[in-house]
Amino acid sequence: MKWLVLATATAAATAAAATDPRRLQWEDNCVYNCPNEWIDDGACDLECNVEACNWDGRDCFHDASECFEQSNGADYRGKVDHTKSGRTCQAWAEQMPWHHTMTVFDYPDAGLGGHNYCRNPTGRESGPWCYTTDYPDVEWEECDVGEPKKCDASEPSLIASAQTRAAQYAKLDGRTYAKCEGTYKRSDDLIQGKPIWDRIDPDSSRFIFFCSGKWRVTGSQWREGLLAENGGSCGSFISSDDGAAEWYAANWDGAGAVAAAVAAPSDGLIPLKLREGADGHVKELEVVYYVASLPPSMQGVKVVLLPIQGDADLLLSFSEPRPTRSSATWLDESVGVKQFTLPASSEFFCGRKPSEDFEQGWQQRATLAAAAAVAEECKLHIGVSGFEEGDFKLFLYNYTQDAANAVAGGDM
Repeated sequence: MKWLVLATATAAATAAAATDPRRLQWEDNCVYNCPNEWIDDGACDLECNVEACNWDGRDCFHDASECFEQSNGADYRGKVDHTKSGRTCQAWAEQMPWHHTMTVFDYPDAGLGGHNYCRNPTGRESGPWCYTTDYPDVEWEECDVGEPKKCDASEPSLIASAQTRAAQYAKLDGRTYAKCEGTYKRSDDLIQGKPIWDRIDPDSSRFIFFCSGKWRVTGSQWREGLLAENGGSCGSFISSDDGAAEWYAANWDGAGAVAAAVAAPSDGLIPLKLREGADGHVKELEVVYYVASLPPSMQGVKVVLLPIQGDADLLLSFSEPRPTRSSATWLDESVGVKQFTLPASSEFFCGRKPSEDFEQGWQQRATLAAAAAVAEECKLHIGVSGFEEGDFKLFLYNYTQDAANAVAGGDM
């Protein structure tokens, strides 16, 4: 009887597993703890850096060359995994045998992650190094990665990666059709195998896509429908006659417009305008950077980060154009909505130094604003750091006026 009960319970459990998609999710993964969406997502995941997952695609530098150009090897992205004395390196994503703070969260551009290749995240003059697995004798040691040499453009290296990042943005000059001009950012969404480019400045009302051999531009209200059809119905849009590999290389003269590849706007900083807000998407461990110009008339600043999907952290600085967790003046890692407020009377507003006479500086600023005098703007640099991949909204308000109205009116 006990055997019959046990067999019946086992059969029921098996049937439940076969019909519950939550219990079968892992079976579709390359390994049980590496979801397929983690592969080639821009972050080297320790769990996915195995042969069964193709070494996490391109994320863990398995195809990288050994070339680097900086004298201290800060741009080295090769695969040396042992120190000068032959000790094996500890993976940067591991906290054993040595606990450390050299993580991708603190050094997002240093090539760290779920691998044990030598790196130089802090820019030591002595060159790349790593934590060793020789516990408790040797915590870290330098590596021999050779001498600097210029990277060939065809080699998968840091230089190639930098060029790829620069091509994530493009500017369209609408000579006879001004509605389309602006700066566009390449997205991860594809239509007919080619990426969609979304406009980020002056607004998000346009996007560019590839359909039936041509690059085309249209209003963002059609974006989801075209994705659903995968470009099956191109519609009647402004388009080029050149089916080049990237839309910015296409010839837009026939439509009265010219597209050109550009570096990320303002050196990677997306303009954030007062009260207009911005819609964005950030991948895990990625940081999206914004810059806000604060006029002298502002009585304070309020920044609100609203995660729509996933979760992201808020990094702020008046002095660092690309703040990280280690260099940001203010960091909010709480879960959910993040809010940062700072009155203009604060001793830290616009990057003032503690030695300044803040009361006198505030009175002078208020006097200039009241007299409508021309004064120099200061810039607030904002980083949105992806803890979990997802969409977000970012808002900038005048602290005492716009922010109060937004809260009272339920805009946030």
